[in-house]
Amino acid sequence: MEPIELSRWEPSPEDPRRKQYAGQRTAQEVFEELRHRLEGMGYLPDEYFLMNRDWENGREIPPAAPNLLTDTDLLIVMLGTNDLLQGRSPEQAAERLEQFLSGVSLGRNKMLLIAPPPVTLGAWVPSAKLVDDSRTFARLCQILAERMGIRFADAGKWNIPLAYDGVHFTEQGHKAFAAGLLEELK
Repeated sequence: MEPIELSRWEPSPEDPRRKQYAGQRTAQEVFEELRHRLEGMGYLPDEYFLMNRDWENGREIPPAAPNLLTDTDLLIVMLGTNDLLQGRSPEQAAERLEQFLSGVSLGRNKMLLIAPPPVTLGAWVPSAKLVDDSRTFARLCQILAERMGIRFADAGKWNIPLAYDGVHFTEQGHKAFAAGLLEELK
């Protein structure tokens, strides 16, 4: 199967023959494309994870955890950056994350909490305070994971290049994230 494109591109206003980056697709869009591809190949499992309205906007940590299959091997969670971008403090985002994780029906040994890499100044990150808040949030994630007995990884240590917006991964950033995650899972 061909990789699913995560980035959106649009014609450049300066030169319509060229395309410019227009942000990332929503999780809902990606899951729908994956569902369509798997269905077309006859590989769509009966228990396919369907996105519900809590995940629709992609802007914040959902208030409750999704129902997971009991045979789930590992739940990997990396949430919180969008909460900071929506104006929540690192402490508020960490509280919301704790509420979410507390509702997960899996054993703590079946969860991996990843602190998102710190944001950088860019189109979506206009202030150094937001950069500092993202670093604080990563520390709070580690404290939370330790307190809850959940495995922890810090994506801020994986040297992930971010796009012009200061938030989303570049193509190389996705590769660095994948390499860091693979190393963590070994």
